Amino acid sequence: MRDLERELERLGRRLDYPEGRGIPEAVTARLLGEPAPRRPLRRAVLLAAVVVLAVAGAAVAARFALRGVFIAPEPTPAPAPIAPPGEGLGLGRPVTLPQARAEAAFLVRMPVALGDPDGVFLRDGRVTATYEPDERLQRDPRTGLGALFTQFQASIDEEFLLAKLPETGTTVERVSVGDAPGFWLEGAPHAVYYVDEAGEVVEDTVRLAGNVLLWERDGVTYRLEADLPRERAIAIASSLR
Repeated sequence: MRDLERELERLGRRLDYPEGRGIPEAVTARLLGEPAPRRPLRRAVLLAAVVVLAVAGAAVAARFALRGVFIAPEPTPAPAPIAPPGEGLGLGRPVTLPQARAEAAFLVRMPVALGDPDGVFLRDGRVTATYEPDERLQRDPRTGLGALFTQFQASIDEEFLLAKLPETGTTVERVSVGDAPGFWLEGAPHAVYYVDEAGEVVEDTVRLAGNVLLWERDGVTYRLEADLPRERAIAIASSLR
């Protein structure tokens, strides 16, 4: 900064400033109502102004500095990533739908009738899609979601569904989703048991307080949880692609 000050000082000494002559004549002419003689602004003064403005503009664009003080623009921080709906429900790690399809050991399908999912999660080979509430899907007070759609390789444990769940206050009804066998469950939140490929019984908890549609096709079990009437849920399930 000292170098700039010295250069400006030397430039000022070389400038041809307007002289002070003619001031009395100008005052007299003003008092007598005559226009004061105009003196053209000298080219050297204009040139100096341009130089000063250019130097100042460059200094501001790069940084603003004073003796002992340095001020520079900070980069705008990147916005924090938005958590997908359903995070915190133990559904697994959030992924994109293409990632889920690439990593799953089976063909991942989605119900076209619900549109694109708002969140997708992957855990232990299980793919879960979440949907936010809208005019079609009522908001669940416990999760804040409108629907959960889960799929994984397993078979439905029919014995448990037909013999045990009714004892918990959940009603179980056999249904069909196209030509695929399924079950319609109504009642309080409950656990559902499946049989995986190794023959092990897997317990899974229904997270929404709404109704549940279970069906199985080509070795993959699908589960739709939402506060929907049975026929509407079956129609959504039939749109699987």
